[in-house]
Amino acid sequence: MGLGDIVALALGGYAFVATLLLTRDRMVRWDGYEMLFVCGVAGVMLLIFTYPMAIFAREAVDSWPGNIGVLTVAGVLGIPVGAMLAFVGNNLPGMEQRRLRRLRTLAESNSDLIEVLLDDAMQGDWYVELALETGKCYVGLPVRTAYATSSEAADVELIPLFSGDRTGETRELRLTRYYGDDIRRLVDDSSGPRAGLSPRDFRVVIPLRQVVAARLFDPDVYDEMNPPGAQTEAG
Repeated sequence: MGLGDIVALALGGYAFVATLLLTRDRMVRWDGYEMLFVCGVAGVMLLIFTYPMAIFAREAVDSWPGNIGVLTVAGVLGIPVGAMLAFVGNNLPGMEQRRLRRLRTLAESNSDLIEVLLDDAMQGDWYVELALETGKCYVGLPVRTAYATSSEAADVELIPLFSGDRTGETRELRLTRYYGDDIRRLVDDSSGPRAGLSPRDFRVVIPLRQVVAARLFDPDVYDEMNPPGAQTEAG
């Protein structure tokens, strides 16, 4: 087995791993050696399908080039075959649910607990409070996170309900801006250039690396624990 054979097998494995839902979203968390190992193993497994195809092709071609090995051809065939098998696998019943469970397990094992909390909020239609390193805070509904990526690159999309800050010595949550009425008014406006707006059009995208704290947020509980004039923070 030469270097060309190894590269061809790895490329076939990569086509499979990069297309299959259960592995595609995990790739960004792998280092180079882990990526090479997984793609190599996948490429070797694809030989079950591609090696007989390469043998058949050699027998069917009258003038087979002597400098091209069967293993190299099998590796090259692994690229379309791997992508096709992954596509079929992605459409199996329950695959999306398995993918989400796998991502949650991966986030928990990596202690990416903010990602887990955001997932809980999206599943339960909870508001969240995100406190940023600048002291700025947003409260809103998370609608999408880069759950699959490493925490250094992840973003979260939030439909804002409130914004405020946690500044000063006490770091109390101080809500200074309410967006609900404005968003509702603009969404309900069915005339002019604003026609067709949806709440998601007002989303805020926040790099997860800037979030220093996150928690589930209930506006009613906040109002109950922070009556007008109160200086204590909602729990």
